Amino acid sequence: MTETGTIAIVTDATADVPPVERDAVRGVPWIVLHEVWRTAAGAELVDDGAPSAALARLILDDDDPPEPTEPGWDDFVATYDRLREIDRVFSIHSPSTASWAVERAREAAGAFPNVRVIEASVTGIGLGLLSARARDLAAAGAGPDAVEAWLRRHRDAVRMLVVPDRFDPTTSQRGLSARLLAAQPMLQATAAGGMDRSRRLRSRRATVTAIERYFEGNTTADAELHLALGHGEAAGAVDPFLDLLERIRPSGEIVLVGRVGPRLLQQLGARCVAAAWLEERPADADGDR
Repeated sequence: MTETGTIAIVTDATADVPPVERDAVRGVPWIVLHEVWRTAAGAELVDDGAPSAALARLILDDDDPPEPTEPGWDDFVATYDRLREIDRVFSIHSPSTASWAVERAREAAGAFPNVRVIEASVTGIGLGLLSARARDLAAAGAGPDAVEAWLRRHRDAVRMLVVPDRFDPTTSQRGLSARLLAAQPMLQATAAGGMDRSRRLRSRRATVTAIERYFEGNTTADAELHLALGHGEAAGAVDPFLDLLERIRPSGEIVLVGRVGPRLLQQLGARCVAAAWLEERPADADGDR
């Protein structure tokens, strides 16, 4: 017997999901809760997950760096209340080490039996990838129980790396490709949900080799692989990075192209690029709990 039921997705701005991915065209509502970045001098900008040059400038102000205020308990209550008629609401968030939003979501969800709070092991475009895959499964006809089982099986399956980008964005595409992602350490996702720095990489060849080795160590060659790409103010790096990923894993499916959000921009500067990926796990995998 086929399971049926309506599904909605809730995330917060740390998921770095572009607005075009959040509409209900596929029949699955997706709400992204904003956060507010404030400086000591009183400057304030709302981040709803969409790319924002003004927010990037604020984030990169070394003289008065801003701090985020995540969505609160009342924001989650108002959102869940709007979705009372949905059979299953999946509220998917970054680990508590990266954002307090997941704790506020759990507090609010107690009054809404249709809400399931999922704490992922990654943030940023990796969180967006996990949420987008859940949305796509629901849009393809998977029922609430099947989507919930998939999320619990894969919430710690996303791997991610972020690489600072040193090129001049006014150069040609060929020039961009020749200078791809060199001269600074990469950030690599850890099992605990944090990011560790690699050793310093002093050439494009060293960077490409490091990416290849990271993929080899964190993917299975013949596995079904879903990928996402994000960038700061480095849209020109997406195609070269995509070419590299297609060469490493030609059967991989690009699910999402989004942004690199404020938390990573603070560490890496405006022109950086990120990749996230997950492998499909069988139903009897340890993560299905």
